[in-house]
Amino acid sequence: MKMNKQNIFICILSHGVNSSKYDLELLKNKIEKSFKIAFGNEKKEEKDKDSKKEKRNSSSTNNIDNTIYCINSNCNSYIKSHSNIEILAKNLINETKETLENEIFPSFEKKILEKYYKSEPNDYNDSEKSKSEEKLNENKKNKYNEEERKLLYENCQCNLYISVLGHSLGGLILRYFIKLLYDKNSNINNNDDSNDNNINDINEEIYNSLSLLDYIKQKHSYIKKIIPCSYISVATPHLGSCIPDIQTNVQLRSKLTNSFQSIIFSTIFGDTGRELNIPKNSLLGSVLWRNSNNNNNNNNNKSTSSDNNNNNNNNNNNNEENNKKINIRGNHTRTGSRLGLRLLLRKDNNTNEINKSKESYSSMDSNINNDQNIDDFNGIDALNNITFLNKLEKFPCRTLVGCLRNDCFVRYVSALATVIDPKQNLQKEEKLIPDYKEDVKLISYSGFEEEGNDEMNAFYQKRLFEPKYPLNIVDTTTEKVEDPDIDGTIKKMIDELNEVRSKYRRTKNNLFDYNNIDPSAVYVDKDNNNQYSLKLAKAINSIKFRRLTVDFQTYNYILQLMTHGLIIGKNLPCDSRTKELMNKMVNYLATLVMVDYLWISGQTNITLNNY
Repeated sequence: MKMNKQNIFICILSHGVNSSKYDLELLKNKIEKSFKIAFGNEKKEEKDKDSKKEKRNSSSTNNIDNTIYCINSNCNSYIKSHSNIEILAKNLINETKETLENEIFPSFEKKILEKYYKSEPNDYNDSEKSKSEEKLNENKKNKYNEEERKLLYENCQCNLYISVLGHSLGGLILRYFIKLLYDKNSNINNNDDSNDNNINDINEEIYNSLSLLDYIKQKHSYIKKIIPCSYISVATPHLGSCIPDIQTNVQLRSKLTNSFQSIIFSTIFGDTGRELNIPKNSLLGSVLWRNSNNNNNNNNNKSTSSDNNNNNNNNNNNNEENNKKINIRGNHTRTGSRLGLRLLLRKDNNTNEINKSKESYSSMDSNINNDQNIDDFNGIDALNNITFLNKLEKFPCRTLVGCLRNDCFVRYVSALATVIDPKQNLQKEEKLIPDYKEDVKLISYSGFEEEGNDEMNAFYQKRLFEPKYPLNIVDTTTEKVEDPDIDGTIKKMIDELNEVRSKYRRTKNNLFDYNNIDPSAVYVDKDNNNQYSLKLAKAINSIKFRRLTVDFQTYNYILQLMTHGLIIGKNLPCDSRTKELMNKMVNYLATLVMVDYLWISGQTNITLNNY
């Protein structure tokens, strides 16, 4: 029997620090609604259209059934998000596999089998149909019979499309997650209860030697192709913290925002926030890190021999007095405060001890005060090596979204992985939203066009960048800009650093080389109050990205501090107008996910009616 081709679209969402799946629930609902409008309602309306319109609107897709499943991750919620990014990514891939095996694939197979029985010729009477439905229910617990297996594994031609979207830390988790998708022996948990369904006689030893993608194709052979679609990060710190050692901006509001960011990170995330935002050699850092070092000494003293107990007690008493004076962090902090983003954003090279650190993570719950191996993770430096970037490059639609201003947790240059900050120029040209106005607007976009690919250029221009009021964040002032010349800018920054170093005897013979940038090559942009790790910026830009520059503006300064969460639709206390802006932003992100899927799956005749 002939069957329509099947497309399964899986969209994986990953939240940020101290968050949960509920923060991305609005986005998940928007994506699913957009999908149903595009593929569900359109098919119902085709019955009322004349044959000419049918051929015009669905000629390329009338034989394809599209099904969407969103995995809104919750395995790293709240304090769990403070763990090592490697642990977070493995948690996510195990959650993804369990969801696929226990929910998505059984649901899809049930849908196919029900459609098969419903599409049988009218020779079947009602009693026979009821018998077939009973047979379906029985097969939930047993393997499929020969007829059903033939239907699923021979007649069903299915392609699986995967898109991922991460907010804040979630964008970095997904970069590690993508690598795990292709890695063999990636500690995938195979001990599930669904092994009796469609095993296809594959041995567990073979499972353990496969990547997750190969595992899926082997176990569910009706899936002919697994096609990566899009990677989207929203306000993700791809370059870590870009706050300079000194306050370079003279504006009072900028200094207040920087101070707010530093205090929040240092108090909520403990050592994590201090290393992420506050340099040790700064005035505030010397105070905060001194307190941190005192606490570390306490932990080290606890592990000494009993002969030194008296000295340890004296040191602990002194440290307790210091803690009372500083009143920043107590001795009994959460486990996550020691692990958090400091592991994520380490820039040391202690890779020889990674195996030891993994053992310490496994016993983390039983040894809350054990900090011995927390410095062994390479963090963002590891995420930007060639192994990770090559895996990320398999996702053809790679889009970075960042707020040009008001995001006090992740700066624009870090979110867009660039060393070019156009904010000052845009303010002078009055292209930003006025301070007295509440609105959200797409300021500029780049990377969405390919030379010689006119079809793609027209497709994205029409679906994403044509002004459509009132629900679109694109307006007549939105600009298409060229890809930023990051390599050229980095070379100029290195020349400036070398010019300064050449004036001093100690650094005269140790100039930076662009082809092999030293990790200590840090450039401070005083005009825009940013600091860049040039090695990190060069590494991530070895592959191309699409970039969306967004301006989310409210006249309420308190709400401006919440911009980091508002742009993704996080449920925060705000007025009705701000909620409208959230909906516009989330609606656009959902459209971006859908447009990438339509392009990669070749269904460019489908119309999105989101506006």
